[in-house]
Amino acid sequence: MRIILDANVVLAYLGSQKPEQTAIHAIFLAAESSKLTLLQSQWTTEEIFRVAQERPAIAARVSTQRLNRVAEWIARISTPAVMPKPPFPSVCRDPNDDGIVATAIASEADMVVTLDRDLLDLGEYGGVLFMKPGAALAVLRAEGVNLD
Repeated sequence: MRIILDANVVLAYLGSQKPEQTAIHAIFLAAESSKLTLLQSQWTTEEIFRVAQERPAIAARVSTQRLNRVAEWIARISTPAVMPKPPFPSVCRDPNDDGIVATAIASEADMVVTLDRDLLDLGEYGGVLFMKPGAALAVLRAEGVNLD
């Protein structure tokens, strides 16, 4: 199973009071033990850092040290995603989301895990599922991925 995590789920993980109890943590651990392939795009990494620095509420909860530690962990356990060049086909209500859709398709991802309503409303596009973290775990389990 090949998965892309949208920046918003990584930021939610970073801001969580108990990140080790989140679905995203389970996905990170599964990737670390090679039970799935986590695809990471440079675009997503840049967005995580940009948003963490620009939004005071996030910056107040997430130290630069923690942000760097998680970014390094993601880099170690992930495979670089294919980064298609713009312009991207217009498939989302929010044109800023077309890049992650194009990246997922070009990278042959099975799933994008996101909290973005515009992406979630796609449901499935180009053979890629767009799912919330909890639903993603259910699909992974149904596909036989051991998350324990």
